[in-house]
Amino acid sequence: MDFIPESFIRRVKVFVRRYAAACILSLCIVIFALSDTSLISLRHIRNVFSDAAPFLLAGAGMGLCLFSGYIDLSAGATAVFASAVAASFLQASDTAGRMFPFLPAFPFFLVVPAAAALCFTVGMLNGFLIKKIVLPPWFASLGTGIFLSSLTRVYLYDKDISLKVLEGFTRGYNFFGTGYFGISPVYSVPFTLIFSIFIFALVIVSVNIFIKDINLPPLHRDIKLFWPVSPKILSLKETMLLYGTASALFALAGMMISARAGAASVSVFSAADFQTEVMAMCFIASFSLFGGRGNWTALAVSVLIFSAFSYASDFVGVNRFLSSGVGALIILISSAADIRTRRKNAL
Repeated sequence: MDFIPESFIRRVKVFVRRYAAACILSLCIVIFALSDTSLISLRHIRNVFSDAAPFLLAGAGMGLCLFSGYIDLSAGATAVFASAVAASFLQASDTAGRMFPFLPAFPFFLVVPAAAALCFTVGMLNGFLIKKIVLPPWFASLGTGIFLSSLTRVYLYDKDISLKVLEGFTRGYNFFGTGYFGISPVYSVPFTLIFSIFIFALVIVSVNIFIKDINLPPLHRDIKLFWPVSPKILSLKETMLLYGTASALFALAGMMISARAGAASVSVFSAADFQTEVMAMCFIASFSLFGGRGNWTALAVSVLIFSAFSYASDFVGVNRFLSSGVGALIILISSAADIRTRRKNAL
């Protein structure tokens, strides 16, 4: 194989330009690790993977929308709503202040899929509004997101304490968030990681079953969907399926976060921060607001890098809210650079 230095340098420049945000965040992680070497340990590495697990699912949902030329601004609201609904039916029988004290504790393997199915229906409504009513994707999803946020507050409202914080979950739901397989919490593999990888792989397989160019390696190419690339020719059914799948993935991510935190409420995790960070992870992976660009491998790596950056910055005491601000900058800069490049190429 011939080696041409100029070609290699050109490829490196293209790679760095396309994944500039990932390179910068990786450099920041190295600096944080050098400033506090205790960060480099098996326990912290495991925590990073555990933090990244729910965002792998959420990133897959947002990535599907972005690749198709759409966007879903209800991701954060959907995640919080699903976590509140699931947690209200998964409180242990001996928990004080249960949401529904007259009901028995339900198995988590029934409640979690039911909550995801409920959010799938909400997502299908987004697709219906976009395709049938012809609302802009950002407007339709923003509207349903606001509605879900309001519905969550109404659902958790308590006249004595304003908003309830649901705690005291069943052992099954606790395992869903903090369970592991191994000899100890440190020397183990988190259940959330296994579950997220399984669902992520299931999405990849489901997508690739319906594509024509199946001979290409699925993990080393742009994401291919079982519908045409152009969002203008998506049918009503395909658009509803797209948004339904994305909303179900957002719901699973939200339930995993609340189960791991041991509590569910609008204050457990911010819907706005969740929305921003999920979108930032997709833009780190070089997704575009205009669709047609994205890669499964890059998405998984970007989720891990952003999660490691958030964990490391919080660990060294920089600022626990730094990741949201950085995520917003990544979205703005990546979008501006993408628009500038497209205009330049169009001239």
